[in-house]
Amino acid sequence: MRLQLLIRSLLKGYSFKNIKWLYRQWNNESAFGTSRLFHDNNNPFGMSAVYVRPTTQSGWVNLIDGNTNGVYTSIGQAVKDRFLWDSYHNIEPSSENYANEVSEYFNPSKSYVQIINNTPYKGFRNDILLLFLPLPILISTYFILN
Repeated sequence: MRLQLLIRSLLKGYSFKNIKWLYRQWNNESAFGTSRLFHDNNNPFGMSAVYVRPTTQSGWVNLIDGNTNGVYTSIGQAVKDRFLWDSYHNIEPSSENYANEVSEYFNPSKSYVQIINNTPYKGFRNDILLLFLPLPILISTYFILN
């Protein structure tokens, strides 16, 4: 599932440092893909209901604590929405200050950046392998067939 995040991040020009941060954020907000809200709402980033900016949300649910949680038709739509969020807030994909810029709007708690930074970016290395491992095979096949 996170492979979609990696591919879209690379295509949008995110630095590897910032892609790792997005993986950490996904892992933290979704409890490493185990949270009920992640599974029920296809919401790996814990995005709240969107009222103003462009979004791919198909709806939202009200939570017991008074907050909301966005609902997506797929993980791909949630990933796309995460990038719409960055764009809406004018956050550059290769910004050296990406984590602090995201935190300013996403979760202004002073500890949020540190919490995300301390979350493992589990899945990143495997996704890199899955993305690039077939490349030599494809290149070899191209030259053999041509």
